Amino acid sequence: LVAIVKDGYANDLYEAKTWKEDNYFSEDMNDYDFGYYMIHELGTCEIPEHLQSYFDYEKYGKECKWDFVVIGDSIYQNS
Repeated sequence: LVAIVKDGYANDLYEAKTWKEDNYFSEDMNDYDFGYYMIHELGTCEIPEHLQSYFDYEKYGKECKWDFVVIGDSIYQNS
């Protein structure tokens, strides 16, 4: 919670707790795993099975993280 306040997402620990509850997305993961999770678990886009081995999950995951905030070992929605 202190990191959430320190990074400017909340003004105090009470706001930080609320922000954390409202914006938590997942545990932090590397870019490849995040890209794979976004596509295969959340269905953000469909990749035909015969093309999946060519898809760059790491690059996709890295680009997806631009819309999120990583604080400590968690990923939060950046809203």
